[in-house]
Amino acid sequence: MKLCVYGKLCTDAEATSFVAREKHLNWDDARIFLAVATAGSYAGAARGLGLTHPTIGRRIQHLESTLGGRLFDKSGQGAALTPLGEGLLEPAQAMEQASEGFRITAREATGPKGVVRISCGSPMLSFLVEHLSDLYASYPELRVELDDSTDYVNLSRGEADVAIRSKLPETGALRVKKLIGADMAIFASHEYLMAYPFDPSEPLARYDWIVHDERMSHYPYMRWLMPKLAPTSPRLRVMRRYNQLEAMVSGLGLGMLPVVEGARFKALKQVTPAIPELRFSQYILAQEANLRSSRVRLLWGWLSDLVKHHGSAFECAYKNQK
Repeated sequence: MKLCVYGKLCTDAEATSFVAREKHLNWDDARIFLAVATAGSYAGAARGLGLTHPTIGRRIQHLESTLGGRLFDKSGQGAALTPLGEGLLEPAQAMEQASEGFRITAREATGPKGVVRISCGSPMLSFLVEHLSDLYASYPELRVELDDSTDYVNLSRGEADVAIRSKLPETGALRVKKLIGADMAIFASHEYLMAYPFDPSEPLARYDWIVHDERMSHYPYMRWLMPKLAPTSPRLRVMRRYNQLEAMVSGLGLGMLPVVEGARFKALKQVTPAIPELRFSQYILAQEANLRSSRVRLLWGWLSDLVKHHGSAFECAYKNQK
């Protein structure tokens, strides 16, 4: 009885012998065979694989010995496939595709790679930085860019992959998820309170204040507070939250902070209950198209889990532009 093995007719005994020898085959042998078949010469395969010509020759000779037949007819023009080689070409190509699929799957299994950009307020940025080491430990190939600018980025123009905001957008194909709610209250340093004890029955204008500058006059706390300070002026106006915190810790006056943020500073004391009118929420937003990226999906899930497990220490951004 004649059987066909990779295009070669052989007897039962020959087929049995071939199967036994085939057990010793590996992808590296097939890779070199395919390189020679594709390049049309041993020299071309050697250049493509970064190996020497003699090495290619030895590996092909070993493969031919294993298979029991010649794979190439060599000539001055190069190396042409024999019938046995032609029969092996398609299986070798399938092995190459399977190998590439294996590499891609393995690479994705080790975690997303590349850069993901987050836009958030400076308090949130500080909170994220404190926990990024955990993210990097699980996904060492991931790279994060943090933007704490006071201007809201445009997600539809690709200015960030993920944004954390306290105002929901009116338009855009966005996915939105509420992260957490937060309260605002008045804080001051122990040093300032020793000199000027706070009395909630007194007008707020009686005290020194550190607030944001006029560019942030649209902030809800500014709209709530500034009419109560008239006709006096704040002692200090700043643009950045960290400048306000520095001034408050230094004892220059009172300031409005998210409760969870002010509680982190031992030098500060909360002097009023949370102000109901100033309660706000923080949302995570991303373009639906961006969530097709594994790294953006990962970050979305990581942020959600981070807030879920560390909500008590969550540094909410203070902007609420509703």
